[in-house]
Amino acid sequence: MRSLLFLCGFLLSVGVSGQDFIVTIQGDTLVGDVKALTYGPDKKVQITEAGKKKVVYPFYKVKSFTVDNEVFQPVKGPQGYTFMKLVKTGYLSLYAFQSNNQNLYDGQYLLKMDGDGIEVPNITFKKGMKRFLEDCPTVTDKIESDILNKKDLVQIIDE
Repeated sequence: MRSLLFLCGFLLSVGVSGQDFIVTIQGDTLVGDVKALTYGPDKKVQITEAGKKKVVYPFYKVKSFTVDNEVFQPVKGPQGYTFMKLVKTGYLSLYAFQSNNQNLYDGQYLLKMDGDGIEVPNITFKKGMKRFLEDCPTVTDKIESDILNKKDLVQIIDE
């Protein structure tokens, strides 16, 4: 009997773990087929729960959503609020975002826990990052002395 209960629980957890879901700002978790509607000025998320009709949530009613085991959160970035893919979390979190008229999440955005953020600069990486991370002199010193550069972004976040 115990093995049957264990097997049922295991199969149920495996079936749910690959599912997409939305977490609302009220803390409700909705499981179903999730689709990000990122075109146009109003960013939304659509969910179709099993046996129910489609429901659309605007970005300001969504805390996060998961599609194909990737987490997305509403973040105020360079072009206003949009859904960004969470790449690495921490005091300094790394997000990927869609640049204007793009389908790929190829832009990079750093967000501090205090709400301060910056699009990861390309040409002016050293100058921009030193200014953005001025509250962490050990990291800015390593950036200044070329010990850390743009390809070391994950290490910069960790330090």
